[in-house]
Amino acid sequence: MSKKNPKQPSARPVKPSPPASSPPAKPRPVSQAPAVPKPLVPPAKHEKSVAAAVADIGQREDPMGSNTGGYVLTCQRATWLTGTRFPWCRGATLKWRVQGGDKPGDRSAGAWDALERARKRDEVLDRGDWGRAIPGDEVIWNVGSGHSSLLERVDTSVTAGVMIHTIDGNSGDQVKRCTRPLSQVRGFIAWPDAPGLGGQSRKPRVQVVGGESGRRKLVVGRVALPMRDKVT
Repeated sequence: MSKKNPKQPSARPVKPSPPASSPPAKPRPVSQAPAVPKPLVPPAKHEKSVAAAVADIGQREDPMGSNTGGYVLTCQRATWLTGTRFPWCRGATLKWRVQGGDKPGDRSAGAWDALERARKRDEVLDRGDWGRAIPGDEVIWNVGSGHSSLLERVDTSVTAGVMIHTIDGNSGDQVKRCTRPLSQVRGFIAWPDAPGLGGQSRKPRVQVVGGESGRRKLVVGRVALPMRDKVT
């Protein structure tokens, strides 16, 4: 008689080991608007300059496209040039600064030229210093062959980034509000809320003046001459 095999004990069920805990998922970065520095309070003269610019919104050339007219002449006379029919964006900005009580350190009719002159007076804020600019400062743009306007405010958003709101003369042949991205800023002229430099030397009466449209004029005395783009 054969021997019966002893009953084998049943195998114990093996408990599955708990899954290794995975590290918590990192939160997805949330897009944020550029940080807005604490706004600086505009001094009284800056506020008056902005008010003067706002009051002029809607003023225009007469006839349109002529770079002249009654109002345009008042802007052009704010520069050191005489005559008319030359781009007047910087003249408008100078006019508003003077109406606010400023005595500009220069009266250049050219936006880019004005920025370099202001740099020598240590009055320039570069594009990256936009948080230090205040309403009433002058904005110089890389637009056309040079453009000037008066800063009204700065906004930031996630989608658009830093946007500069200004009041412009000679934009579309008139005074109007404009909005452009910070990337187009060439620099800010942070003019002091105090009398400017005294004892200015005699200013030249010959100057190349550019504008938002990209057209340029060679101004000699009272005569604005057409010029080729290659002339500098």
